[in-house]
Amino acid sequence: MASVNSTHLSVADYLEHKAAEWIWIVVSPILMIVGTIGNLMSILVLTRSNMRKSRVSIYLTVLSSCDILVLYTGLLRQVIMYHTNFDVRTLSDLSCKINTWMVYFTLDFSVWILVAVTVERIVSVWFPHHVRHTCTVKSSTVTLVIIAMVLLAINSHF
Repeated sequence: MASVNSTHLSVADYLEHKAAEWIWIVVSPILMIVGTIGNLMSILVLTRSNMRKSRVSIYLTVLSSCDILVLYTGLLRQVIMYHTNFDVRTLSDLSCKINTWMVYFTLDFSVWILVAVTVERIVSVWFPHHVRHTCTVKSSTVTLVIIAMVLLAINSHF
């Protein structure tokens, strides 16, 4: 009988696993740093006195703030779990619920802010003579508050 040489491969031997490790070790911190710096710079520019009068700057300032929250509630949790095997969601039922709720809320809010900006742009193109009366800083603020309240309620089951 001929002996069969069997090789036992572990998960770490696969190229996909090595790529995933590289992504967690190198790419995740780069995303966190670049995302934070980029969004903070956007907030600084968009909150300058000459930009605050713009309706779109309100949306984009809130979007940048929301994107920072997405990075720190979602990606940071995953990075910490990868490096330390510690999950903030295991601290208590409350921490699990709050983190899950914040991740879903911030992700949803980010998308709906872009939808609101798109709708405002559509109104600007279709009704250019009414845009000054319809799309104001106050209406943009009210729109953001309504979107936030609806999404907070929709994601409250977490």
